Amino acid sequence: SIEVVKGNASSLYTNAPGGVINFINDIDFPQTFAVSFNDFGSYNLRRNGFKTGIRSKHYRFLLT
Repeated sequence: SIEVVKGNASSLYTNAPGGVINFINDIDFPQTFAVSFNDFGSYNLRRNGFKTGIRSKHYRFLLT
């Protein structure tokens, strides 16, 4: 996942006045899973999604 924070709110992570780009690596999960999500927000934001992770002895696969 990539999180972009513009302006002064970026002070949560650093003292960068312009903003921050935070790369979130969530590939390390303990077992196989599947989730769906719905996000609603300001300015008529609606986002639906699905996330699944498959883990075996030799590999991990994450699909968002």
